[in-house]
Amino acid sequence: SFCWVEDYTNQTQVETCWLGDENVALPDINTEDTSVVSTWNNWIKSLVSEYDFDAIRIDTVKHVRQNFWPDFVSSAGVHAIGEILDGDPAYIAAYQNNSMNSVFNYPLFYAIDTAFNSTSASMSQVVSALNNNRIQFKDTTLLGNFISNHDNPRFESHVSDIALRKNAVAM
Repeated sequence: SFCWVEDYTNQTQVETCWLGDENVALPDINTEDTSVVSTWNNWIKSLVSEYDFDAIRIDTVKHVRQNFWPDFVSSAGVHAIGEILDGDPAYIAAYQNNSMNSVFNYPLFYAIDTAFNSTSASMSQVVSALNNNRIQFKDTTLLGNFISNHDNPRFESHVSDIALRKNAVAM
């Protein structure tokens, strides 16, 4: 049944309700239906085979039930990196540990953004994020590190010092 995601701390809402608003609604796909799951798994297998991809990037992973992903990723048969927009390493590590080969490193992204964009911040936040990641993720070498993407204000839009930009990229 129709519902909007109103509480992003409620995993059931996040997975079963619709994203967007009255202007642009993004409907939920019924991944509880085995024929829908089969269609998606066959589609990704065919797509990867047809175009010989060596990896896939999956957007808005947390908005699909978590137990959908292992078979989907297995059907793809290639490296899969998932986008889970959340700064909690324990939350997003569950996806790498259970279904994705890799995820985007939002915990480090938020720490770097704060460390290089605030006069009161320090590199200790970056060190803390790295240490937390080592505890939570099964393989930190596979995490997708970044400082800018389409879901957040560009790093360059709020950090004008080119030296700081270069240091952030080097992280």
